[in-house]
Amino acid sequence: MRLLLRETGHFMNAQTIREHKDVIGSCGNKLGQVDRVEGGSIKLTKGTGGQHRYLPMGWVDRVDQHVHLNKDCGAAKREWGAAPVGAGAG
Repeated sequence: MRLLLRETGHFMNAQTIREHKDVIGSCGNKLGQVDRVEGGSIKLTKGTGGQHRYLPMGWVDRVDQHVHLNKDCGAAKREWGAAPVGAGAG
């Protein structure tokens, strides 16, 4: 799956987002680790609360040895979801 990154206008291959890559906020801090990609979302490994969290692919700024977001960790934590993007509520 190829995705157009809003901020840079570049395409990214979602396959470059691999299991166990660190997810880094725009603030430079680690937000979590990738569990896997599910549709249009990145599923994070279970955190200290014992729940998976999901980040929209639209938050990805770039991918190298880490997944870098275009949001800081505080904003991401306020806005992340408990289900993949598009899963909807019951």
